[in-house]
Amino acid sequence: GVAAGSITPGRAGEVAKPFLMKANYHVPASQTISCVMAERLFDVLSLIFLFFIGLHFLPWKVGLYSSAVWLFFGLFVLLVLLFFVLPRQMERGVQRCIHRIVPLRWQERAAETVATIFVGLSLLKKKEIIIMVSILSLLAMLVEVIRLLIIFNLLGFSFSFWVVMLSFAASIIFGLLTLVPGGIGTTEVSLAAFLISLTPVANVPALKWGILLDRFFAYYLLTIIGALVLMTHQQWQPRHNHSQD
Repeated sequence: GVAAGSITPGRAGEVAKPFLMKANYHVPASQTISCVMAERLFDVLSLIFLFFIGLHFLPWKVGLYSSAVWLFFGLFVLLVLLFFVLPRQMERGVQRCIHRIVPLRWQERAAETVATIFVGLSLLKKKEIIIMVSILSLLAMLVEVIRLLIIFNLLGFSFSFWVVMLSFAASIIFGLLTLVPGGIGTTEVSLAAFLISLTPVANVPALKWGILLDRFFAYYLLTIIGALVLMTHQQWQPRHNHSQD
């Protein structure tokens, strides 16, 4: 999924996951596509959550600014709750917005994407499952932040946890919004820009190397492994089927 997503805008190529699951386990792609879309949605929600938390705990976010952050964060939480509590009403509202805002030539595709996401959410019927998936997505993002913080510490930078968390979340969200395949270039540049704007940096070249090292472990290494999996999949599949027989 990562390898396929690296060559498509907004990592849309991760829909390769359902087709691989269909080939290996005979699961209908119509079912798993919705699950993949729901997975991506939970990841984005986790990033937005980390962004707001990091924004609030920055040292210079006090007074009116702090109140504004909490206000927007409250609205975000309310929107998420409505998203899961009243999915049909939310879907109708989103579809209306699409017809009013999105250009006519993209409306059909956008409407189908939204419908697929809500179908995926309908598969997560139990509250326990939604809570578990939310916690796992959030923990996965926190692990990414901690890895980035450790790399910076090893290079001698003294960034605070909140600065790294905010910069990480903002850079990933920015990379997704630009629709650049895999967010290559935009994610790295925006991450450096956020860090430099929030904390004075004396050794900019070392900062760039730290970001590239983190991106290698977080993305490029996975892309390489995924590409190898895709290239060897056809050779591995017959042997897998033979072992099952």
